[in-house]
Amino acid sequence: NVATRTYTFRTGAGPLDDTGAPLLAAVSPPDGGESADTRPTIEVRVRDAGVGVDLASIAMEVNGDVVVFAIDGTPADARIRHRPAAALAAGSDVSVHLDVCDRGGRCAALDYEFTVGAASAADSRGLIIPDGYWANDAARPLEIRNLPRGWWVRIFDVAGGQVRHHENITEGATWTWSFQNDNGSRVAPALYLVRVTDAKGSVQRSGRFLVQSGQ
Repeated sequence: NVATRTYTFRTGAGPLDDTGAPLLAAVSPPDGGESADTRPTIEVRVRDAGVGVDLASIAMEVNGDVVVFAIDGTPADARIRHRPAAALAAGSDVSVHLDVCDRGGRCAALDYEFTVGAASAADSRGLIIPDGYWANDAARPLEIRNLPRGWWVRIFDVAGGQVRHHENITEGATWTWSFQNDNGSRVAPALYLVRVTDAKGSVQRSGRFLVQSGQ
């Protein structure tokens, strides 16, 4: 008795199969956009659906200077982040250049610009810095700046449960979240939602913040 079964499968992509260069896109600040923060987190997304990005090939320049950056994600979908060590001049144009190659040796470059704005006092009230930052150390915490007296900051988990709240009592204060809940315990690594409301309870700003590490 003989039984026969036929089936097919496909192997993973190799360097010869990958004919496309990596795809790059400015995430924050956007190309041609404006940042109210003079120390903005510059973020670029790099994707490669073939053999993946060669992370060691990545090089970034800001205003013509080579800078140090952090990498999150995978070779198939990575995010490159840099935050200037010193404040950029308000009203200045900032140029960003990024070079990257995939593991098959195909390379791509991205050039874009944004402007560092001089936000008015009213526009900067309750500013969330940085919004959407992927954090893993207390040296770069979440800050809510220029808080009017009576404003509230609330942080929620993705299920809607409140994990931290703060009522501001000093005009123009900056409140810093050091990744602790209302009980003083370190929060678990997860995505958190940030909401800033005025004294009447109206939402003035909202954002998100991903804590990557519990250490």
